[in-house]
Amino acid sequence: MSADHVEYVKSWLEESGYGLELRLASALRETGGFVGQSIPYSDPLEGKLREADLIYVQEVPMDSRQSARVNVVFECKSSKKNPWVVFDVASGHAHAAARTQAIILAEDAYVRERANELLSDDAIFKYEWFGHAVVSARKGEDTEGLNTAQRAVRQVISATYGMVDFYQAIPGVKVFIPAVVTSAPIVTCRLAPESGEIQVATTEYAQVRAMPEGKKRSLVVHVMSEKYASTHFAETAKRLARTLRHPSE
Repeated sequence: MSADHVEYVKSWLEESGYGLELRLASALRETGGFVGQSIPYSDPLEGKLREADLIYVQEVPMDSRQSARVNVVFECKSSKKNPWVVFDVASGHAHAAARTQAIILAEDAYVRERANELLSDDAIFKYEWFGHAVVSARKGEDTEGLNTAQRAVRQVISATYGMVDFYQAIPGVKVFIPAVVTSAPIVTCRLAPESGEIQVATTEYAQVRAMPEGKKRSLVVHVMSEKYASTHFAETAKRLARTLRHPSE
């Protein structure tokens, strides 16, 4: 293989998002837990066969028969050219229940509700701000239809529901959290409540609420940088799994 071919493939890996996916998978494995890549699933929203980029699983035993699993479903998007803009609003009471933030499955209704209560006390489910939309800032370009950021949110929601269908037969408590990791700069856009001034700031992490097609309840998608995903969010998954060790108590 010529040097030109090598450089071409390296460039393609970064532009396609495969390089980001490979690095993130490696970093997550270093934190412990299970990491799956390119997992096929049937898209429950459109009925098509697709692949989830990554799933990161933290599991703790509940008893001799079942366990608690926190499943973070990652969509990886390489987009260095255009920043991603998250249009934030103050959350107020919008994040009071974990059921709006994660999909929780359990055979026993009491255990499911108890798991919901335990998770709702975690800081990640009491985030001060949430985005009502995220877009790729494309100045002077064709902006019709979904852009990279919007497609990523749609794809990870589809993948998350696909993983729900795939893993729901496993006994125990299962929590599914959709997350998008991007190499693009992430910028929040907020309106100052007093002055009405537009405030713009860079961030490593944001939350975006989206309404899945055919669903009655919105779902929060976590948008973050590669570094944040492999450090802070990996620790968040571990913490949530430990929280669910005894949900029936």
